[in-house]
Amino acid sequence: ASVSHVGQEQLQRRMATTPNDMLLGVPGVAVQADARRVSSSINIRGLQDFGRVAVIVDGARQNFQRSDHGPQSTFYIDP
Repeated sequence: ASVSHVGQEQLQRRMATTPNDMLLGVPGVAVQADARRVSSSINIRGLQDFGRVAVIVDGARQNFQRSDHGPQSTFYIDP
């Protein structure tokens, strides 16, 4: 299995503030933000939607979903 890691030093060097900034250049990864740039939909090599892409922040899996009436495949990551 292929694994990519984006570390804190790399994020600081990029001055990344959004998930799109954070994952820019990672092979096979596409990030689409909503119009307000509040949530992001992450696609990794064709896998998308809640539960299909493991999102881990500070070692904790983000296995919850917040949604109103919008898309069901978005994650909210605190910058």
